[in-house]
Amino acid sequence: MNKLVRGWLAAVLLLLAGCASPVAGMAAPDPEVLREIERERQRNEPLSAQDALGDFTTVDYCSLLDVEALAPPMRIDGDPLPSFEYCDLPVTMDGSTVTVSVGMLRERETGTGQVVDPDKELPRQLTMERMPGAGECYLYIVFPDDYQLQVHATTYAAGAEPGDIPEEQLCLLSETVLDLVVESLAEEKPVRHFSFADNSFGSVDACGDGAPMLDGGQLAAVLGEGEAQQIPVPSGHYCRWELGEAYASVAMYVGVPPQEGAGTVRESIAGREAFVYESGGEMCVIELPHQPFAGASNGEVEFAGIFVRGVTRKPPCEAARAMAGAVWPKLPAS
Repeated sequence: MNKLVRGWLAAVLLLLAGCASPVAGMAAPDPEVLREIERERQRNEPLSAQDALGDFTTVDYCSLLDVEALAPPMRIDGDPLPSFEYCDLPVTMDGSTVTVSVGMLRERETGTGQVVDPDKELPRQLTMERMPGAGECYLYIVFPDDYQLQVHATTYAAGAEPGDIPEEQLCLLSETVLDLVVESLAEEKPVRHFSFADNSFGSVDACGDGAPMLDGGQLAAVLGEGEAQQIPVPSGHYCRWELGEAYASVAMYVGVPPQEGAGTVRESIAGREAFVYESGGEMCVIELPHQPFAGASNGEVEFAGIFVRGVTRKPPCEAARAMAGAVWPKLPAS
């Protein structure tokens, strides 16, 4: 803030507080200076995640992206792809395809490897944190109320080998997108929200609404004996259970229907057609396609997904099938 603005700010504050009277002949404050004072006040006013986003369960994160503001060397390769918890943006950068994701709102945790970027100044008492990763870049917008929003750039989702684009360039892209998101949030631009039908998977609490999605006996059958830790997320679209090195999760999301082949098989589980994928005998994924996603532009549908890894009591896909058999009956019918 320059000296002129500080001077006017002092005068205005004194007048508002009733501690000073207008001086005869004194010029009225410059309206532009007053607007600058208001902008500075707003810039320093704390912005909570709740105030910024509203209902966490229905946020359309694509509404935070102004794709027209992205400039070369980035080229947008299609419309942003919304899901219940994030928005994917396909981008071409230096001839390679990168997916930038915005969303995955979480409560901030310590010990995750994230570090504050001391050189990055953000408004509204927001901060930026980084977490490096090979072939990927993770940045986080951290709110004063200890929620964090992820901005993630990767070549994995596009099928490229990690390292096709240096991490520094991925982080440059992530930071460009993060700046646009922060600008939208700080200026309190309208955030779009989904309106889920009663039979939408978007209306499902993945941990269970009222009754748990998985009871103690069902969790023990998957993860083993002991008290599993349940880890919910603010949106309710994802739930994870951990016991030692083993974990399992239930997620609701949007995507393109899978195809059989390349290790993926179609089978009926609890009376519903699902797709099962096993990797290396250590991990299993089961996806249940539901109904077309409202506003889909590329044939996207709603999904429920089961993910199991690190279990020792039984093969991972046997454990995942048992989970699916317990979860599917609790989901809305098409």
